Amino acid sequence: MDATSLDVTAQAQETDYLLSRVSDESAFPVISGRGIICDSGNALIKQLIYKRLCTEAGEFLIYSENFGLQTRDLFGRDTDYVCAVLEERITDTLVADERIKSVGDFSFRENKGSVTANFKVFTIFGVSEFSTAVSVK
Repeated sequence: MDATSLDVTAQAQETDYLLSRVSDESAFPVISGRGIICDSGNALIKQLIYKRLCTEAGEFLIYSENFGLQTRDLFGRDTDYVCAVLEERITDTLVADERIKSVGDFSFRENKGSVTANFKVFTIFGVSEFSTAVSVK
């Protein structure tokens, strides 16, 4: 083995050790340059929401077909249609997690070929505001 292989093996062993030390099953491990950071509570939910909104549904084999937000088919569609469908899709992908109670207070803004959705997510940890943009032109 060369030095690079040893470094990778040592990092993998350290990562396995750190993951085995995680006692909170709801923690979402985030790999950083120095180890594993485990968030829980509201920070965990915000990570989950961000990940679901930024992942195109059905595009990646690592996720189930229902994980993520389907947006590619909205390109070229009428803005009113995009707003209606986007609200439904955002709600569906987020409430799939039992820690998210509801999604609401949607507002939409059209800007230079994209539609931005602003909304609130009501979780068991509180309320957070989010936004996501979809290209339509």
